[in-house]
Amino acid sequence: MSTYVLSKEESHRINILKYISIILVVYIHSYVEEVNFADGTDTLFLPWWLLSLENLVSKVIAKCAVPMFFLISSILLFKTQRSYKKTITGKIRSLLIPYLIWNSFWIIVFILLQSLSFTAPFFSGSNITIMQSSVTEWLELYGIGPSLPYPHAYPLWFMRDLMVITPCFPFIGKIASKFSKPLLICSVVLLLAPINFPLKQAILWFCLGACIVNLQIHITVLDSIAMWKISLFYILCASITLIAEHSITYNLFIFVSLGYWARLSKCIFDCKISRNIFINLSEWTFIIYVAHELTLSSLKKVCLRILPTEPIWLLIEYLAIPIIVIAGCSIVGVVFKKTAPNLYSILTGAR
Repeated sequence: MSTYVLSKEESHRINILKYISIILVVYIHSYVEEVNFADGTDTLFLPWWLLSLENLVSKVIAKCAVPMFFLISSILLFKTQRSYKKTITGKIRSLLIPYLIWNSFWIIVFILLQSLSFTAPFFSGSNITIMQSSVTEWLELYGIGPSLPYPHAYPLWFMRDLMVITPCFPFIGKIASKFSKPLLICSVVLLLAPINFPLKQAILWFCLGACIVNLQIHITVLDSIAMWKISLFYILCASITLIAEHSITYNLFIFVSLGYWARLSKCIFDCKISRNIFINLSEWTFIIYVAHELTLSSLKKVCLRILPTEPIWLLIEYLAIPIIVIAGCSIVGVVFKKTAPNLYSILTGAR
């Protein structure tokens, strides 16, 4: 595979994109239609304007977040050209160990919360507790099973899929080096097609990353396009996607979004103030990733029980809770890194 060199600017822009992606991921998980409690399920009946807003943000704008993470992970893997042994060893440290630790942590937290009388109603959906799980269900809590179930901390499915696909990278790399353009076209077509198969996103975005490296396509490829033009096109496509509500338009918009955010990262990088803010904040991307979802869902449950359910309150919760969670996770990361740097390094895979 061809040598692929990232400039300092490109490396910074990739970190900026990672932080943008994690913000989008948090807003994906902020969207809820119903919430499970021990005494039943609360269904949210949203007015059309609020439902449209949440659909626009969580299901349209934010839909590119996970593909962006897969694509970045693939590009960074294929550009390194390390030996197979070093790559797998590195992934054990950066993926497997943090995955096991963080998923176990959240399982323990939920066991404790389900055992306390004043918190059990919020964390014992359908009155079934984790301690009542069978061996098979315990394996599924770690994302292990024939159907590749979500782990207990379900955003960690991304790490699980990376761990499954990474051992195949030499095979993908060889195909990409010989058939870059056919593989790229095939991957794009399958990503657009309304069909599903196990590890679809991981496999296809990984293939695209390998093709990008081999074809020497860089993040700067769209920098010559005026920002106002690409923004106008982005808004138009987002509107069409929201109205059409079709899987193909959603999938097409992912590619439009990737181009838009890549171009926007240039604007962010060129402004010294925004560049420094995003680069400094991007350090906490991983801690936000592993800690946000269950914190977010817990806050949602509490707010639904103690705050009014009028639309204006639901709007405030939808917009504000993710910001609170992102800020809280970042603060925890700062404190943790300063007080226990060695442990922090283990928990974050030496990131």
